[in-house]
Amino acid sequence: MSSMSEDSNGVPRRKMTNTYTRQDLKNAINLIVERGISIRRAAYMCNVPRTTLATYLKSITHGKVSKLHPDEEQALYQWMTDCCKRGFSIKKRNVDTAAEALVQKSVPPRTHPFQDTDFGKQCYQKFVRRWLSIDRVKDRKHVGVVADWFLHIECFLTESNLFEILSSPNRIFLCDELRFRERVEMQEPVRAMLKKMTMLYTFSAAGEHLSPLLVYPYRRDVPPDIVKAAPKNCAIVAHEYGQVTPKTFAAYLDKVVDKFVTANNITKPVIIFVDESQVDLTLHLHNTCKRLGIVLLGLTAAHVVKPTANVFNDICAGWEQELPQFESQSGRSFTLADCAGLMQTVDQRYIKSDSAVKDETNGTTNETDRKSAHEGAQFTSNTDDEHEGPPDDIDISINFIDFKRAIGKELTEKFERKLETQNRLALTNHAENVLYDIYRQFRCDVVTDSDDDYDIVEIGDD
Repeated sequence: MSSMSEDSNGVPRRKMTNTYTRQDLKNAINLIVERGISIRRAAYMCNVPRTTLATYLKSITHGKVSKLHPDEEQALYQWMTDCCKRGFSIKKRNVDTAAEALVQKSVPPRTHPFQDTDFGKQCYQKFVRRWLSIDRVKDRKHVGVVADWFLHIECFLTESNLFEILSSPNRIFLCDELRFRERVEMQEPVRAMLKKMTMLYTFSAAGEHLSPLLVYPYRRDVPPDIVKAAPKNCAIVAHEYGQVTPKTFAAYLDKVVDKFVTANNITKPVIIFVDESQVDLTLHLHNTCKRLGIVLLGLTAAHVVKPTANVFNDICAGWEQELPQFESQSGRSFTLADCAGLMQTVDQRYIKSDSAVKDETNGTTNETDRKSAHEGAQFTSNTDDEHEGPPDDIDISINFIDFKRAIGKELTEKFERKLETQNRLALTNHAENVLYDIYRQFRCDVVTDSDDDYDIVEIGDD
């Protein structure tokens, strides 16, 4: 049945009055989802308005996006805050990866809400606003003059009872990438042979240098001839663009840095300064550092001069001397299979401990920097309760099960309700707030405990 009507120009047109049923709408949606028919065609076949059908499809798409559980969202809050405390900025791609890792642990696995769609971007923006509303300003990354950064890191180390590490040079490390393609001051024939190589060096403030990581420009595995030619105690990995990914860096910390710390009986935790533009503190890397007792701190060019300038200049000068000499003595051209062996020769002859120590002091908060920083800013305590408690030199260790048994069933259930309501439940006093912070940290550790496999890093020493 139809009736005649006129449009805005007075032209008669047919106005459809046929109504559609819910079954018609379901049939149209099934045609689109199961058979891939266009919205226009399905609307015509099932007598459903095209705009109505498009609206329903949009709502269905949004409905498929799952929400984060309170404990998962709290884990992301804690990780993002820890990133900012350590000098790392928050990047959306890292939040997406962390959210995906959390929801994949659920049964059944779900999709995270921060998809690369307009709706996903809105979910991400709302999530960040909620995080900023509960996160204190001084816990976020402080971008400003050099003194501000030193104060920010000093405040974090003091609150975490880690400041005494700065008085132990063997517990302070500096990790940086040497990219030959960026060393334009090198001789072009030498630089051209090494342009695709990246070397990750680690130095301690005591003048020690650890086994570096060599990144070869291959898409998948390192060729067998290169692995066979690599000397002992040499870490190598392949990446198409010569980049050190967060998972590769986590494997390097696990297999090289932690091995060095354990072999030399160095007290944990240790501090490692890295270039924030080179290292992304992902959730997986964050959990690896927590497990290994490593405190990762981010440096940028806005904070200090490149910390490894002196020692990298010596290394590049060594390559300019040793590579032509290698070709003349061997009577053949240099290949990537020779890189690992020649690198050890260059490191042994040209890395000077005094240069490493000098570079390390440029990347750490020394006494002079801290005094000048205190002249420009003053910190006041929010409450007197922050100064109460046991001395800092008392080491208290407790696991999650014993902690729940100690606080009792009533407080445990109360803290769980507070997590489920996203912190809207008020606590009675300051003591409960302190216990809740500890309980929340335990819960975040349980949720974010990563069981992802490491990227394979070939170690020459079996």
